[in-house]
Amino acid sequence: MSFYPEVLFILGVSAILFHLQLDISSVLPQNVDFLLQGKDWSQHFLGWHFYRSTPWSFPLGDFTGLLYPSPTNVGYTDSIPLLAIPLKVIAPFVGTFQYIGAWVFGSIFLQGLVGFFLLYQMKLSRVYSLVGAVFLQLSPVLFERFDHPALTAHWIILLAFWVYLQNKYTVRGILFSGFTMVLVSWIHPYLTVMVFPILCAYALRAPGWKSKIALCIMLVVLVVISWYAIGYFTPYATSNMPGLGHYTAHWSTFFYSPESRLLYRVPHQAVQGFEGSSFMGLGAVLGIVGILVANLGKERVIILRKQLKDHWILLLFIGLMSLFAMTRYPVFDFIKTSEIPGALLAHKLFTTFRATGRFIWILHYGILIAFLITLGKRVSKKVGVGIVSVLCVITIVDAPSIFGARHNDLKLEPQVGSQYYENIRSVVSDGQYTHMIFYPSAPNKRTFFEDDDYVPFAYIAAENEMGINIGYLARVYDKIFKDFDAALTKQIRAGELNDNYVYIIPKTHKQEVEKYLENSSAGRELLQLNDNFWYIP
Repeated sequence: MSFYPEVLFILGVSAILFHLQLDISSVLPQNVDFLLQGKDWSQHFLGWHFYRSTPWSFPLGDFTGLLYPSPTNVGYTDSIPLLAIPLKVIAPFVGTFQYIGAWVFGSIFLQGLVGFFLLYQMKLSRVYSLVGAVFLQLSPVLFERFDHPALTAHWIILLAFWVYLQNKYTVRGILFSGFTMVLVSWIHPYLTVMVFPILCAYALRAPGWKSKIALCIMLVVLVVISWYAIGYFTPYATSNMPGLGHYTAHWSTFFYSPESRLLYRVPHQAVQGFEGSSFMGLGAVLGIVGILVANLGKERVIILRKQLKDHWILLLFIGLMSLFAMTRYPVFDFIKTSEIPGALLAHKLFTTFRATGRFIWILHYGILIAFLITLGKRVSKKVGVGIVSVLCVITIVDAPSIFGARHNDLKLEPQVGSQYYENIRSVVSDGQYTHMIFYPSAPNKRTFFEDDDYVPFAYIAAENEMGINIGYLARVYDKIFKDFDAALTKQIRAGELNDNYVYIIPKTHKQEVEKYLENSSAGRELLQLNDNFWYIP
C-alpha cells in the first residue's frame, strides 16, 4: 500500500512550520550564521565544530579544545552524537557545515510521520490519521524546545508508543523495541530515560517472567553500551549547575502558556518553570475536556476501566515519572543531606537530570495519543476529521506566536565574514598558534564577556584547529581547569609565555598585563584587537 500522498503532505506541513520558525534557509548545511547567535545553539554547533577536527579516540564522542584543557564530549555539548560521530568521517573532506537545521526540520517531519503511522496502526482511517499527525506536529511543547535542537526529537517518544501499541507481542516488536532504544540513546539522555519505561512496559508483555526480565535487561544493556561508546561515563560527567530537581514541572503545565490568549491567567510555576513547560494548546485542552465529558456514561466507564486494567503497567511507569518531574528541589536537597541509607548515592546517580520537569513529556504525549485514538473510534471518519481540524485551528489562533516568526530575532546575514570575525581571523591566519588563551581564565564565559561575545573567538579557534580556554559547557572537569588557571596566572605574572599560544586580554585587564610584560624578558608586546580586547602575538 502506497503512502506517498500522506508523506508528501506531512513534508509540506513540516516545511511551512519550519520556515515560520527558523527560515527554510537554515536547513542548508553551509548556513552556519544562525547558529552563531549565542545561547545554546552556539554551544551545540561549536561542540561539533571542535569535535570534527579532533583525532579519533575512544570513547567516540570525546574531544578537547573547547574550554581547554577540560575534556568534554559531543553528548555533553548536546551536539547529537547520532549525527556528529558518523559525520566526523566525512568532515576532513568538506568545508564548514552544520546539520542542526536539518535535524530540527527532520524532527518536525518525523513527528508527523510517526504520528500518522501510530494512529493508522490503531485501525483509524488514513485521512483521520493524517489530520491527527498534523495535530501532533502542532504540539506547542515541541516548538518550545527549538532552543535545544537535540530535544526536538519528540518523535522518538511517539515511536516508543507506536511499539507499545502494537496489537501482538512479536519478534518484529522486539526488534523495533531494541532499535528504538539504541536510537534514542544516541540522541539525548533525557529522551532515553523517557523512552525506557514505555519500551519496558512493552517488554513486560512477553509470555513468562524469564522473557520479561531478559528483555528489560536487554534494553538496559543497549543503553549502557551506547552511552559507554559515546563517552557519558567519564570523570567530567558532573554538573557545575544547580542540583537535581532545580527545574521542575507544575500541575498546570498542560494548561498554561504566556503566549495563550485565553489560558495565560492559569496559575503556574513562576520560578524555574520553563524546563517543565508542557503546554498542550487550547485546541487539545478543549478536545480532551470534551472527550472526558462524553465518556461519563456508565457503559463508557466500564470500557475505560478495562482499558486501564490492560495498560496498568505503562500507566504506573508514566505516573511515577510524572511524579518525579513535579518533585520540588527542596525534596532532593533533603535527600542529599539526609542520613537515610543509600540517599546520597541515589542523589548522585540522578544529578545529571537537574531539569526533571522535562520528564512530564511522556504524560503529555500519552494523553494526546489516548485522546486521538478515543475520538477516532467514537465518531465517524468525517466528524473526527472535522473536530481535529477545528482543534488545530483553535490551537494556532489562540497562540500564534508559538508557531511563527522566531527567525525575526535572528541575524541571518553573514557573520563569519564580518569585520569582527576578520579581525580575529587575521591574528591566527598564519597557522603558527595551537591555542587561543584568555587571561584571566575562567570556565564561565560571563566572567568578562558580554552575553555570548565568546562565540566569534571560539568559532575562529575551531576553524584553525586551535584550543581555546573559554566557552560554555554544562559539565567542566573542575580540578583540571583550576590547576590550569593557577598555572596560567603564574606564567602571565612571570612573563613566561608559550610561543604556540596567542593570548587574548580584555580591556579590563590591559594595564595589569602591560605591567607584567614590562617587568619580564619575554619580548612580547600587547596589541589592540578591537575596542574590547587586546592580544599578545
